[in-house]
Amino acid sequence: MGERTGSCLCGGIEFTVTPGSDKVGACHCNMCRKVAAGPFMTIGCDSDFRVTTGEDMLGVFVSSDWAERGFCKGCGSPLFWRLRDGSMMQLSVNSLDDPGTLTFDHEVFIDHKPDYYSFAQKTHQMTEAEVLAAFAEGKSS
Repeated sequence: MGERTGSCLCGGIEFTVTPGSDKVGACHCNMCRKVAAGPFMTIGCDSDFRVTTGEDMLGVFVSSDWAERGFCKGCGSPLFWRLRDGSMMQLSVNSLDDPGTLTFDHEVFIDHKPDYYSFAQKTHQMTEAEVLAAFAEGKSS
């Protein structure tokens, strides 16, 4: 995948990123659903995220002992979730200007998904316990 551009809703933050793959995931954990008003749809980009406009508009909220979330201070758009040590970053796929051809591939914290929505696609699904075990082993989906 080549370099992509993206921004927040108000345009106060613009960025470039080269996603690590074309695989989109959805997180159903309680925090992600509150941040995104539904499942948080992301694509892995790790350390390649670079703010090109509006670095001063980028807010970071420490959401747990090990993770933090980036957002626009102006419009509140959620932009990413990352491990605090910088070893993993998931970008909001909906913040990309042109996501191109992507594949909805996996869902995490599936045991936290409310019953009132579901996706038509078949995906690889992981429970909270499976996700935490994968992190402990140093893997991600």
